[in-house]
Amino acid sequence: MTSNIPIEIHVTDIILFDIVGYSCLSDEDQYLSIYFISKKLNEFLGILFGQSFTKTEEAVLGFIPTGDGAYIILNHKLAGYGLFMAISLRSSLLQLKNQTNALFSGLRTAVHNGTVIPIQDITNNQNFVGSGLNDCSRLYCIDKEIIGKQNHLIDDNYIVVSSNALSNFHKTYPSEVTKEFLGTIKFEVGEEIIFQDKHKKEHKAHFVECNRHVAVTPPKPVDGTENIDTIYAKYKG
Repeated sequence: MTSNIPIEIHVTDIILFDIVGYSCLSDEDQYLSIYFISKKLNEFLGILFGQSFTKTEEAVLGFIPTGDGAYIILNHKLAGYGLFMAISLRSSLLQLKNQTNALFSGLRTAVHNGTVIPIQDITNNQNFVGSGLNDCSRLYCIDKEIIGKQNHLIDDNYIVVSSNALSNFHKTYPSEVTKEFLGTIKFEVGEEIIFQDKHKKEHKAHFVECNRHVAVTPPKPVDGTENIDTIYAKYKG
């Protein structure tokens, strides 16, 4: 199908977080969970990007609430940073979980690099469509039996990253210069998992684990990748 309508396509990192056990909460706890998570997320993003002297709106292309979580779509100039952001986000929201006496039981996080297209939705607000969003959500379709065999995972608060996003991460942060830093945070990547979704589309992904108290400052979108030595110094400091 062809159209004369201009389409603005972005290829970037997409982070999707999902509150585990949200549907089992009472109405009040569902409300409180989203209330506290929204406040924590705004605080987290402001501090994280503020450390790079970057406004959130410069670093994040957009958000899509899902009811029990949200997609965070990065500016394409930060593509490659998505996995570090997911690690940082998990640390922040698990800290919130402990502070709120576990209103929600856990957090799943997925990272993918793919296409998104801004669009004005039926409410005249900016929204997004694109295969990148669909493929990111499919990372939650991995069979529970396979997840159970991931011996490097600490618990159910896992991070799953598509092979495409992981490859882009390693290009952005080459292993020869990140080895010491990743060792410090006990960064571990599981073997590649190949699976099909309900539409028989093939996906490739890895489960990632690391220290639960990590926040990695992003580079400024205009500057490209921050030197890993600088990141490491900030982490140790």
